[in-house]
Amino acid sequence: MKPILAFAALLFVVTPFAVAAAYQKPAPQSDDWLPSAAQVATVEAAVKMPPGAKPLSDYTRYYTGIVAADGRMPGNVPAGHKLIWGKYDLPFRYEPYRPGIHVVARSDMPLIMDGGCMIVNVYYDVDAGHIVYTKCNGVG
Repeated sequence: MKPILAFAALLFVVTPFAVAAAYQKPAPQSDDWLPSAAQVATVEAAVKMPPGAKPLSDYTRYYTGIVAADGRMPGNVPAGHKLIWGKYDLPFRYEPYRPGIHVVARSDMPLIMDGGCMIVNVYYDVDAGHIVYTKCNGVG
């Protein structure tokens, strides 16, 4: 019986660290960039919120610039295209509300994996000049 208790205690101690390590923010990439205020305004004028989402103005809006990697971006964006990634976040009860628009480094984008339409991700292809992806997060 004691080995089982020791194993359970070990899981209790190690699991939170393993989970935290799995959800680390992405490291800065050499081709990351910051969109200008005019580029962000273009995205905000073009975005259509997905079904189930609140109006855009209800969200705290984070933006960063990234470069599409081959086959790794939503919307079938060709590799090398510059993208503006927007993450829209409705305030949660347990976090400080930061209203408005925030242009941040990719490593400072909020890392939220679920939340339904409380979290909306948007990708704008700068080279093509249009939104390529807008979707609510899944529900965990």
